[in-house]
Amino acid sequence: MTRLVSLHRTGGGGADGSIITFNDTELNFPANAGLDDAVNTELPFIQAHNVTPGDFIQFAAAVSLSLCPGAPKVAFMMGRPLPLAPAPGPDGLVPEPFDNVDVILARMADAGGFTATDVVALLASHSVAGADNVDPTIQGVPFDSTPDLFDTQIFIEVQLRGTQFPGSEPGQGEVQSALAGEMRLQSDHLMARDPATNCAWQSFAGQQAKMQTAFASAFNRLAIIGHNPANLVDCSDVIPNAPPLPANAGPPSACWADSEEHRTGLRCISVPDFHCSARTCDHCSCNVSSHYRRRSSFLLLFSPQI
Repeated sequence: MTRLVSLHRTGGGGADGSIITFNDTELNFPANAGLDDAVNTELPFIQAHNVTPGDFIQFAAAVSLSLCPGAPKVAFMMGRPLPLAPAPGPDGLVPEPFDNVDVILARMADAGGFTATDVVALLASHSVAGADNVDPTIQGVPFDSTPDLFDTQIFIEVQLRGTQFPGSEPGQGEVQSALAGEMRLQSDHLMARDPATNCAWQSFAGQQAKMQTAFASAFNRLAIIGHNPANLVDCSDVIPNAPPLPANAGPPSACWADSEEHRTGLRCISVPDFHCSARTCDHCSCNVSSHYRRRSSFLLLFSPQI
């Protein structure tokens, strides 16, 4: 599922930062594995300034997105109260990579009325995400071939037939990926193929503007779960715009003919064909590790990790 810090920290009281206030409890939840470093880094900033955990988390998420070329600008609403004690969010609220589509959609609908298209749009965050805990033997494994760019490659590459794992053995919630050095989550794999979500998934492939609009809309709703917008102050002006995608962005990952949707007839008629800029599709065997450049320490602090 979406691993922006914002979603990880939407507990029983909504987007209130309870994972920081009640970190002794919530960091032990399986879905929050790997977030201890981020929490420990954020905590001194929160303690040193007159800001609540919920506000700081959303501010950090919005600013971190602005560091990703191609990301949309998201809102920053301020005024979330402190999490209510003694009430840490209960375990099991964040969907896991091994959950099926029905479980994920039901949870997201219950949490904030998110539709199947909203959920798929939020998964655009996996374009700049990496996995640390799905396979604990390997760290920082990206989910697509362009982890420095907030682009639609995730929606293209997950449609390819998987042939390999980045590690020696698959982790829980992992399925085979088409590209070396790239991890594919079981939940992403299913979202790209399930009748409830596959049309939405395909609709974002190669459609940067559509993806940006849908992601920002869903993210902004996610950020205020549990709060009345009338009680918050719109401080979005402090959030900078992200750089645009570079002119050569979007290295071709595959021809449409290579996708399982094409081969199995799951394709939505409304989705245009994909065409490689290369003469053949043998580039699909590229090693993603050669493209994976470590981002700035600030971006790593607030980037999605699983």
